[in-house]
Amino acid sequence: MLCSLVLAIRFRKNREAREKSHRPAVAAGDFTVRVTGWRRSELDRITEDFAQLYGIATPNVRETEAGVYHLEWSDGLNRDNLAFLVNFLHYPRGVDPAGRNIMATARLAPGVIDEVPPGRALLLYVPSDDEDFDRIHALDDQGSAYVVDFGRVRYVPTDDARCPPQVRGLIA
Repeated sequence: MLCSLVLAIRFRKNREAREKSHRPAVAAGDFTVRVTGWRRSELDRITEDFAQLYGIATPNVRETEAGVYHLEWSDGLNRDNLAFLVNFLHYPRGVDPAGRNIMATARLAPGVIDEVPPGRALLLYVPSDDEDFDRIHALDDQGSAYVVDFGRVRYVPTDDARCPPQVRGLIA
């Protein structure tokens, strides 16, 4: 009996992971990703590491203005990877962000995230004074805020937006 329960739980977790990894891609035209604070060579290594970690293509990286980079995936990305990417750009493996002013954000078109009311675009970002490292926040264009916990990758409303002021300027 206990063995059956353990197997059922393990099967459910594996099934949920497979379902998440096969979510349809958000079309390339439905999101924008920008980052600043890294040198180009560092950003190339970070995005290559992210692509390898999640089994996706590496992005086309172009500098839009001094030190601001735009990341593009011609085939799009799934919604979970977009959330993970914003976090990964702040906290990459093997690169120390200490002493830098790293800022990464993604803007998602209306309708991309089911948990957000229809017609609202979203900004994804790492909140000010972040201490969790395994979640990001989102702010819709009506001012409603959400927490995105990576355990379930759900957008849960919150009153604690903690949106750094640079986020809006980075994506404008």
